[in-house]
Amino acid sequence: MKIVRKIVAIAFIAAVMVLSHGTVNAANRTLQIVKEGLRPSDKSLCFLNYGTTWNYAAFGIEGVEVLTVTSSNESVCKVTLGDSYSANSVHYDYLKAGKATIKATYTYKGKTYKSSAKIKVAPFVNPFKSVKVGSKNITKVFDKSKADIYGSNCTGYTKVSGKQVLNYTLKNGYKMYQDPSIQTKSNYNKRIYFKKNKKLDLSKIDYVHFYIKDKEGYKFGFGWGNMNRQ
Repeated sequence: MKIVRKIVAIAFIAAVMVLSHGTVNAANRTLQIVKEGLRPSDKSLCFLNYGTTWNYAAFGIEGVEVLTVTSSNESVCKVTLGDSYSANSVHYDYLKAGKATIKATYTYKGKTYKSSAKIKVAPFVNPFKSVKVGSKNITKVFDKSKADIYGSNCTGYTKVSGKQVLNYTLKNGYKMYQDPSIQTKSNYNKRIYFKKNKKLDLSKIDYVHFYIKDKEGYKFGFGWGNMNRQ
């Protein structure tokens, strides 16, 4: 499952870069990405005793040199700059429940930039009271013993086909901060959002992404992979 975990992290950063190009010119957009730094992970809820590697778009731009990445509370979250996967990645180890601010200092074209992100570390919990596809209850695919957990993301797997309604209810203290989205092989780089209780053609859908936050506004992601677990 390590490959799947890497793909989830990369896909998020790739989406930031792909969706960001449009009306602004390339030079201005590149500078905007540089300034963003750690901000894509700001206000993230991360799961205790798990780790994640973020490959930030800002740090992957040619000419950016990352000088330091530090944690305000290393007993809660320890950060390491670079690993065997990517020299410009930041690896997070979530060690104890609590909060920390991650800060980075880096240079681009002779100018120094600083960026920070607040994170919260908490024990893993399945935030769903119920997730149903048609009459089939799939809530338990997100339980700790069955799910693929990585940093601030969790993916559960089960195979369902046909046109069916997807219905979900969250436990108290959690809410969606935006509508769920679906991913198919034909729209990998484009998010397609849908409303609750929507009938979906599951034969074409690979993933459903749920965007959740806790009562303090810290965000995390749960995904359902419409496939048999590898």
